[in-house]
Amino acid sequence: MATDTDLTLSAAAQMPPDLMLLKMENEQIFSVARMQPRDPMKIVGQLQQLIDAWPAAAEEAIYRRPVGSVWRVKCGEKQCGIEYEVVKIDANAECPACGSKKRAGGGQKAQKFAEGLSIRAAENIRAIYGYTRLATVTELDASGVATINGTLVDYAAGNVTSDSRVVSPYYKARDGKMTRTPEDRYLNVTVKAEKSKLRRDVILDNTPGIIKAMFRDACEKKLAELVTPEIVEQKIVPAFAEYGITLAHLEKLLGRTAKLGWRQEERLALKKILSAMKNEETTARELLDGLDDGNKTQAKPSGPVTGDALSKGKATKQPDDPPAEDATPLERPQDAMANEPAKRGLARGIVHQQIASAATLENLNAVHESWYDECQDVDDENWLDQQLSIRAAELKEPKPKGKQKTAFEKSERA
Repeated sequence: MATDTDLTLSAAAQMPPDLMLLKMENEQIFSVARMQPRDPMKIVGQLQQLIDAWPAAAEEAIYRRPVGSVWRVKCGEKQCGIEYEVVKIDANAECPACGSKKRAGGGQKAQKFAEGLSIRAAENIRAIYGYTRLATVTELDASGVATINGTLVDYAAGNVTSDSRVVSPYYKARDGKMTRTPEDRYLNVTVKAEKSKLRRDVILDNTPGIIKAMFRDACEKKLAELVTPEIVEQKIVPAFAEYGITLAHLEKLLGRTAKLGWRQEERLALKKILSAMKNEETTARELLDGLDDGNKTQAKPSGPVTGDALSKGKATKQPDDPPAEDATPLERPQDAMANEPAKRGLARGIVHQQIASAATLENLNAVHESWYDECQDVDDENWLDQQLSIRAAELKEPKPKGKQKTAFEKSERA
């Protein structure tokens, strides 16, 4: 009578050699993995040691990529005044807090971003995790569409995680037409980038949430130490220039000029966007899509918009049609000068004094945040930005000797 061992040997003899070798390899990995069960806290400690010994691992661990754009508008009700986001400017759009349809000024278009652990972070987690097998297979159909299948076998946990991607060679060009990607770029860049994203997603899907959360927190703390204003100016901004992204583009993305000084969260955002581009999580085209015409402030309902709104990114109101001859008598110049401050929503004299007394860039930021909402038109906004920029430049340079006036002291006060 045949024993179980005989049956096993008989079945093994009938297997193809390559399949038999794979079976033996899997069984060996299973046996070793059972002898060394995983400890999540030990894995987190090893990841912490990794970023301490190699800070670049933390710099590349988190990506930030664009996922679309929205309009940021402010409720026109004085009792409310909250800022909210809408997909498009609509006269019937209601404030989510008070239900009012009034808006304070126009809206500003801004990019929305998504953040997460990057491809490099997933690779580091898998390397420390151990006892896994990851395979990806790409198949092309007759029309050139690629289907990528990925499978991760976790021998220690006994899990099998799989996912797939469908990659089309067509994309929508700036003129709105569907365009086919050149074959060499499609296969060597587009498909490979999607394959890397698929590998990342499969690895992270198999990783416990506590490990991902603690590793990301550790990377955020390390990034806060590494990304200083000097690093941004000397390394990060020039690195963006290699992708054709200028300082003006970065200022539009962040909604803040570099002369005012970027805050920590804005510096970290730039570093994460750069990591996403280096790891092929996103491209310069995706990042700048709609940016050139996206940060244009829409005209207020009180007047039409001039043509320079389309070229300069800001809306300026056209002067109203001249009144009829028998309507209202013309103002005398003295009366016009007397009434001018009342027409402005911004108390420029007071603002000028507060900017002059600001001793640090943080003080300038406070002045900007407290007075920006008081701007009634683009002229006010331009004046405020100009004064803040001049004063910010002076704070970074020593004051001229003697009684010589600075550029800010010579600037317009009212």
